[in-house]
Amino acid sequence: MSTQNKPQSKPLRNDQVKNNAGGFVWAVNDMQRLQRFLCLGCEGGTYYQGEKEL
Repeated sequence: MSTQNKPQSKPLRNDQVKNNAGGFVWAVNDMQRLQRFLCLGCEGGTYYQGEKEL
């Protein structure tokens, strides 16, 4: 299966779920979300290398 010509509106694999934006992602359960928060300090998908300036 080629991933180069596959649009984001179609899943790459059958175990992906549709997100709010209409694309497909892998599902994250509560334990994975907690581990991300404890390790990275946030649960979202955006991470910053340095501190944000106020």
